[in-house]
Amino acid sequence: MDEFTNLDFSKLLNPCSLTWGTSQGVPLTRHRLSFSPPPNGGTNVIPRSLARIAALVVTLALAAVPLAAQHDEPVRAQHAMVVTIHHDATDAGLSILKQGGNAVDAAVAVGFALAVVHPQAGNIGGGGFMLIRTHHGPIIFQTHFLDYREKAPAAATADMYLDGYKNFIPILSTVGYKSSGVPGTVAGLVYAQRHFGKLTLQQDMAPAIAFATNGYVLTAPEADNLHHKTLAQFPTSARIFQRDGDFYKEGDTFRQPELAATLTRLGAGTDIPIG
Repeated sequence: MDEFTNLDFSKLLNPCSLTWGTSQGVPLTRHRLSFSPPPNGGTNVIPRSLARIAALVVTLALAAVPLAAQHDEPVRAQHAMVVTIHHDATDAGLSILKQGGNAVDAAVAVGFALAVVHPQAGNIGGGGFMLIRTHHGPIIFQTHFLDYREKAPAAATADMYLDGYKNFIPILSTVGYKSSGVPGTVAGLVYAQRHFGKLTLQQDMAPAIAFATNGYVLTAPEADNLHHKTLAQFPTSARIFQRDGDFYKEGDTFRQPELAATLTRLGAGTDIPIG
């Protein structure tokens, strides 16, 4: 049995909407990072800090595709397991664990990696929640809940999505600048890393920066997603995601140098006034 296990569910289901639960087994959505310490007497090659911290972060919903239907036996790992919607993001979390990072470090690495390889859902322009359960001795636990969901801009008004006759205009709340909240993703992930992580922010963000700089190979569904008509409505998104009409195809390498520059600046940590 491998000490680290990579589960790639990207071929099993599409991402679903964000829903949140607790550490008591209620399923969360998007991607799950969980671990179990080795049995009594086992050899723990992961630093003890990992065994002290269990972080449940945005998880995959598997209700539509029962795991039992895909495997005769449940997948097991001796020390740690990382599960995400994208294999590159999963690899990012595993690499952080192997470097000596704890579960929060791996979760942060996964979060920023998804901003690169799963832009339709995991991005730095959104927000989320994080539930962290820390272990301080054999029976002492502390639970920490971070809320970094987006907030309405200060200039938002109750009728900003209404026309002159007070009728609701649906597209205004789903497409364009008025549909965006003030992002919380970066603030939440950085706060979690600084307060609960073991490595540096730069180390945790290194995989995401590498994916953005060097690119990743698109699957057929990923390439098709970049053909979405909404992206063509705006010059910048049409340039970045659609090459101004020269659409990406399966097997193409998708590089995002501007995002790489942004992530590199964030990884330095000097521009993030977060306690």
